[in-house]
Amino acid sequence: ADSSRVTDQQTTTYEDIKNRKFDFSTRSFVNQDLDREVRGTASGEGSGLQVKLAEPENETLELDEARFPTEHMIELIDKARQGEQFYESRIFDGSDDANAAMITTTVIGAQKATPESGSDAEKAGALAGEGFWPVTISYFNDVQTGDGLPVYTINFKMYENGVTRDLTMDYGDFVLEGKLAELDMLEPEPCKE
Repeated sequence: ADSSRVTDQQTTTYEDIKNRKFDFSTRSFVNQDLDREVRGTASGEGSGLQVKLAEPENETLELDEARFPTEHMIELIDKARQGEQFYESRIFDGSDDANAAMITTTVIGAQKATPESGSDAEKAGALAGEGFWPVTISYFNDVQTGDGLPVYTINFKMYENGVTRDLTMDYGDFVLEGKLAELDMLEPEPCKE
């Protein structure tokens, strides 16, 4: 009660969708001292995932088939475009100990044509007047049985190109909120073969 503690978590990921490879690294600092590091690579192997951890120790894990984060976002956009409102998926994002996937339950609201007044939509630049979907994703432990509570839930507004804004992350004991501060749209470069 008489002191404060600063926690800083830094996450870096790279996803190769074509080859189903996902590199991840998470470093957690407490009061500027490295507290924990998780680093590794996951790849799609037949009907499952193979995860090779380099930190905190060398270890290879075999997990059930799961989507990586960008694959999950592409799936979400496709489901929203098709008018689906509810679906379940398994995702691996390298979080926590990177030793398990999570089950996600996604609810997609009806597309809204115009932004609500007083929102962070004006920060979305050219997208400000575009339609968006309100989305809620609940994350559950993959090994859980029965009707359990989610580990955490996120809510956001998603444009058709995957840009999101107005984020709320609810962990039960605490809630984090994020607003879009600035969006710079870059011209796409041609893909290299």
